[in-house]
Amino acid sequence: MTIHRSSRRTRASRLPLSLLSLAALLASAAPAAAQCLNSASTCVKPAPGEQASAVVGSTTLSLFVRGTDNAVWVATRPASEGTDSPNWSAWVSLGGSVASGPAASTRGDRSDNMDVFARGASGHLMHIWRIAGAWSSWEDLGGALTSAPASVSTTPNNVDVFARGADNGLAHRAWGAGGVWQAWEKIPGGILTSAPVVATMTSGSMHVFAAGTNTHMYHVWKTGAAWSSWEDLGCCIVGAPAVAALGSAQLLTLGRGTNNALYAQGFTGRWSGWSAQVNSGVLSSSPALVSYVNGANRVSYAIALGTDAALYQTASTGGAWADWLRIGVARSVAAGSSCGAGRTSIPLGNGEVICKKAPPTPTILASAYTAGQRQESAACTDYNAAVSARNIAWSQRATALQDLATAQRLLDHSAPGQKAVNQSRVDDAQKWVDTHQKEIDTAESRGETAHGGIAAAIVVEKQERSVSLECINWFLVYAAR
Repeated sequence: MTIHRSSRRTRASRLPLSLLSLAALLASAAPAAAQCLNSASTCVKPAPGEQASAVVGSTTLSLFVRGTDNAVWVATRPASEGTDSPNWSAWVSLGGSVASGPAASTRGDRSDNMDVFARGASGHLMHIWRIAGAWSSWEDLGGALTSAPASVSTTPNNVDVFARGADNGLAHRAWGAGGVWQAWEKIPGGILTSAPVVATMTSGSMHVFAAGTNTHMYHVWKTGAAWSSWEDLGCCIVGAPAVAALGSAQLLTLGRGTNNALYAQGFTGRWSGWSAQVNSGVLSSSPALVSYVNGANRVSYAIALGTDAALYQTASTGGAWADWLRIGVARSVAAGSSCGAGRTSIPLGNGEVICKKAPPTPTILASAYTAGQRQESAACTDYNAAVSARNIAWSQRATALQDLATAQRLLDHSAPGQKAVNQSRVDDAQKWVDTHQKEIDTAESRGETAHGGIAAAIVVEKQERSVSLECINWFLVYAAR
């Protein structure tokens, strides 16, 4: 996943310009960037820079984070809703005093029984679990962890946990036979510079991934009695990767690139190599990843912290990834309780419902859709198209740079009779690099124009007191580009 290989100097992206003037415009119109997990006067936020964890049960998608109070927090939403669903429940604290992001896994596919692990302040592995809807208290499983853990259940009756040990190797502990925890063991080889992540494709198989000392992602697996040797899957990621199984013979991995964008690499018989994702956003943490079947589609669902330290979600059903959306949290109440006037209830399937504002009537929508909103909507659409075009050109340019590097290697090692042919290949590859750079420049220029249009529209909307917060929040996701 080398981003820049050309010998020519690569100009930094200009999209967008500065948020200073925009911040002043939004001061009285948009909510504060801080995202509180609680409703108390002291705001508990997601711990900065840390990887979240997501699992899917029979009816709900659960998201776990460490808060700035060092407790583990969980929010849920219906798993059957669309990939852009905003219907998250209120955050609930599971307590604890942890020093890493949590790792969650379900005991079997789409099970509501789950385990959550984290590294404690002492470096021990801490564990809490839910059986039949009830959460346990925290237990201390010992060890000497130097990273967040990772966990997986290959069958409903076992749990495997991995973490980086004090020697920067991969440590493993298993629960299963007889309902007891086995002793810690070290998986041979490997020097980890990140927390590990793990997934299972078939019953009994385990695939573990982590970053190495050279920012490459490495892979070790077990499909029988013995572990494989470590496999190098290429450059370059920052922090821990993320992984999910897409059925019995496919894996999807995600990573935060050195440019803080989202990258993906898949396995279907062989590895695809890293590729940048369209509308990949600007991440301030490693991504979390979960994959599940929703109706006729398999959804791959990623969550990460943005540059404003808030949580964002994106999803793919096999094609391009959707735009990042800021996760908003609604109020949840016990099933059967009234949501109050003007609100509708959405069952979560876990004894709670989400209370959501009822949608306005078309007449109200038409009257509220002011000139400023129409101007903003058009500018946002144009900005979205510019960002998409720029990211497509970036991806194409990255491929062209790889082709250029390959052609240059061939030229450097050419036999005398092949130099002219290989020089022609180098020249052609460089032309494609230059072509895609021009496309990037054109898209950025268009995006800057749209950026100014959005700012101008917000001024009009402030005057009309009808600011479209959804578009503004969407716009802020791309503001650090």
